[in-house]
Amino acid sequence: MSIQHRTHEKIRRSTVVNHDPLWRYMYADARTLPEAFQRGMRVSNDGPCLGYRRRRDDSGVDKATPYSWLPYSKVLDKSESLARGLLGIGAKPGQSTLIGVYSQNRPEVVITEQACYFFSMVVVSLYDTLGPEACAFILDKTELQIVVCDKAHRAENLLRQKIDNPGSALSIIVLMDEPSDDLRSKAYDCQVRLIKFDHLLDLGYSARDKMPPVFPMYPSPDDLATICYTSGTSGNPKGAMITHENIMAATTSSHMLRNCRVRPGDVMLSFLPMAHMYERLAQAIFYSSGGSIGFSRGDVKLLPDDIKSLQPHMLPSVPRLLNRMYDKIMEEVGRNVLKKWLLALAIQAKHAQLKNLTLRNDSLWDNVVFKKLQDQMGGRVKLLLSGSAPMSREVLHLLRAGLGAMVLEGYGATETSAAACLTMEGDTNAGNFLSIVFVSFYYYYL
Repeated sequence: MSIQHRTHEKIRRSTVVNHDPLWRYMYADARTLPEAFQRGMRVSNDGPCLGYRRRRDDSGVDKATPYSWLPYSKVLDKSESLARGLLGIGAKPGQSTLIGVYSQNRPEVVITEQACYFFSMVVVSLYDTLGPEACAFILDKTELQIVVCDKAHRAENLLRQKIDNPGSALSIIVLMDEPSDDLRSKAYDCQVRLIKFDHLLDLGYSARDKMPPVFPMYPSPDDLATICYTSGTSGNPKGAMITHENIMAATTSSHMLRNCRVRPGDVMLSFLPMAHMYERLAQAIFYSSGGSIGFSRGDVKLLPDDIKSLQPHMLPSVPRLLNRMYDKIMEEVGRNVLKKWLLALAIQAKHAQLKNLTLRNDSLWDNVVFKKLQDQMGGRVKLLLSGSAPMSREVLHLLRAGLGAMVLEGYGATETSAAACLTMEGDTNAGNFLSIVFVSFYYYYL
């Protein structure tokens, strides 16, 4: 987010933003990401923070377990220990230290991020979709010495980068899962130290009992929080340098939502990559408000079951996944003429209610036509947010009618901490509505 200098010029500002100066944070006690997290712990009364579920139960049967939750205090406790563990393996406090994170969404990623902020370190995310060449480019440009990753195959990717570029600064890989003997051998051959995540936590817990104590060095709002690499339009990835103030200023966009603001106890499903600012901004909004984040199991095929089990209040998504949902519904009703007719009638009736600013999920149409859809989404969704690409009119109309929830579209960029524009609450339009007027006197179009 940029800093406003010419306060008298408002042509680039939304008409609904009528306050001066522009907000740079939502809450006075949450101007950085660690402050936002600590505020979440206070306002939630140390409520549930991070939720996860395993693919297999304790007996080894391939059956998903119910969601387990870590309270805010436990996450902060682990973060502090991990931070001190990072110091124990050579990381230096301050903005000059960059820590890589190469993982799917899971609680350890949040713990790692908060650990970095404990000593003002900077997070650099790596992700598979960039490709091996792009990952090598990021490792080279950032000179990452420590990378925290989740699974063995990602650790092997890093080791291959080390083999291809022996001069790489990479010297330590922290692995969340249990490393195999073969992986340890490969790391040894590459002169890379392989440390298990839990062992680093234990090292940090031991360091907390030693004297003299090392006091935290929390960041200021204008300190870097992350370098977020985006694929861009051509060439190598571009690293956007995002400060704590950038992200906290972007969270103020949630204040525009009068009817579906995040409250303590609200739950959000996390399945979009945390390497992208879209997901990280959504999480920052939830943490600062005392909400809870439940992680999916990282498999799109398992996502419907995760949603049904978690019963989220907010669901950040992308059109690609929502289109799949729409196609599945239309395929099912397409086999029955009566169902198809009823669905069209229900969408029309619910859309008329929305135009009259009536948002509900307990009408006759909801009970007869949309009950199955609402149950599949957990039955508690009050906000569905779509970003990264435009949604079609048909999909928007179905979701707004069927969920009985606020369905909004956002637009932004990595460089703006994901947020730039958001559709208004109560707006039932879909698509672009820009009129073109020909001005005959000047012979051009407006």
